[in-house]
Amino acid sequence: ETSEEARRVAVVDYYLENVLAGAPQLALCLERSGVVVGGRLLEFGEIPAALSRTGEPLFETRNLEIHAAALLRFVKAHCATDGATYVLRQEREAHSLELFDVSALCDPTKRRWKWLLATLSVRFAHRIG
Repeated sequence: ETSEEARRVAVVDYYLENVLAGAPQLALCLERSGVVVGGRLLEFGEIPAALSRTGEPLFETRNLEIHAAALLRFVKAHCATDGATYVLRQEREAHSLELFDVSALCDPTKRRWKWLLATLSVRFAHRIG
């Protein structure tokens, strides 16, 4: 992952966090080697270009909204069991999603369910990373 990709991912994360929280501003704390060296307060509309070296947005908000809406429709259509636990994953370069119902692992009468779910999560994380 290049530094440009890492910046884009971070800014998308900031943007989505603000959308979900309904926050009108984003406070960035700037640090170097673990020491706070400054901060910035950004208006919501400034977030897409927050870490850009050129001042241009790192992503198109409309495209992000379209993909987020499609993802939510997918989840709504496929996660239909109340109280169920799901794992959603996508291969790095793949265009399709995989959804797993892992509710059977979360049976509270089984003592090992937390370990099984944690193991599954770690395996997915290693494949992603």
